[in-house]
Amino acid sequence: MEKEQELELKNFKISKNVLELIVGLATSEVEGVAGLSGTMMDSIKDWIGKKQLTKGIKVSVEDNAFLVSVHVDLCYEYVISDVAKKIQKNIKSILETMTGTGVRTVDVFINNISFYE
Repeated sequence: MEKEQELELKNFKISKNVLELIVGLATSEVEGVAGLSGTMMDSIKDWIGKKQLTKGIKVSVEDNAFLVSVHVDLCYEYVISDVAKKIQKNIKSILETMTGTGVRTVDVFINNISFYE
């Protein structure tokens, strides 16, 4: 079993899994996001019924600020740049509100376009 990683912030430690879950929820609530997109192993886990809200997400801390990357599938008929900006804004807002720690970058990678919502 993989050891759970913790990220040390200013005055406390928080599980990396918790941060990734927050980012996943913040991403999935943006209109136009079809889902999170991860690795081949994530796809296999989805196929066997273990859907993850953290797939395709990486969160790290550098100089007391978050660096976030998220891989997503978008719905057809949405403006890609608009959805990506909304994802960035939502992740930044929610992470900063919940942790009191700044977000330096939110990199959004569009992996696929879904024709079904």
